[in-house]
Amino acid sequence: MNSDAPAQPRRRTGKRTAIWSAAVLLLVGGGTVGYSLVTGNSEPDCDGLLNNASIQRILGPHRSDMSCTDLGAALRDAATGPTPGQHTLAQARNMRETIRAISDDVKHRQDLAIAPGLRKPIASAVADYVRDTQEILVDVNEDYSKRRAPWRDGHVVRMPAGLLDVTRVMRAVADDPSAYANLRLAQTHRCAIGLARVPTKATEDDDVLELRARECGSALGFLDGIADDIPESERGKWQTDVLAHLTAHTSKPPSYRRNPVEHLTSTWRQGLVRDKPDRTFFLKQQASDLVATWAVGRGLDPDDAAVDYVQNGALNAAHTGVRTTENAVKCTRQPEEQLCP
Repeated sequence: MNSDAPAQPRRRTGKRTAIWSAAVLLLVGGGTVGYSLVTGNSEPDCDGLLNNASIQRILGPHRSDMSCTDLGAALRDAATGPTPGQHTLAQARNMRETIRAISDDVKHRQDLAIAPGLRKPIASAVADYVRDTQEILVDVNEDYSKRRAPWRDGHVVRMPAGLLDVTRVMRAVADDPSAYANLRLAQTHRCAIGLARVPTKATEDDDVLELRARECGSALGFLDGIADDIPESERGKWQTDVLAHLTAHTSKPPSYRRNPVEHLTSTWRQGLVRDKPDRTFFLKQQASDLVATWAVGRGLDPDDAAVDYVQNGALNAAHTGVRTTENAVKCTRQPEEQLCP
């Protein structure tokens, strides 16, 4: 396997059509249920994590009265290094165990809220492993589901983790809008890398173009499902705050030829400044928008049937990600009604 490359393309079959309005209206009308950001009248604490054997191993000697903010920073620092996206085996093992410990904690409490002090640093750590989390969410690379420990892949260290564990942690940190925006920007950058690597002469008949668009849509779909789970009473302000973080410090995109990855990400962010997303369909067209921007950058007609075909595949994948997230949320909060896989 190429160390920094995404999973090898696989041929997908089946009808590729998606109408997001119908899919999202189904979720709004009867799918996703609103829940409180926290249970009861108090914020969650960190006692469960501090008593977890894996977390204690990561921390080493530490103060018994460590605050949640200090705990989050310590776990982030133990899992990441000075160069973004580059990790040692020990750091990747710490990240895997942190994800598992937080997932176990929220599962035990049947509550996807975690202490506010944990949200930003844990989101920062998860975002630093976006190459791995995208592979896990898309679920096309069997190594991530079969392996039980990090491994070296050429010059890159890979961090496996369970799909349900990653989904729970992403939802748990997302109550903080800046944490959610951090995850979204990381996945956007990863989408842009995948699309930019599509061969110049690729068409809708090429596996690589279809797979990259679907990978992008699937990973973003999990984030769409998380956004749908924010309580309706909180959602308006939460969306406003997320957009503020996504559009902060935007600048004129470079040309596609000069820097395709930055062109794709910056064009999307500039679009958010220009056209505020609809509350109901919040960011749900992102995968399609990225494909359209990619097509224009490659000198293609974004309204061409071939481009539309790829966009529909990405939206279908995003819808699947939404539903998978919905099921993960429900099985965590109401395991008596829906068992977790």
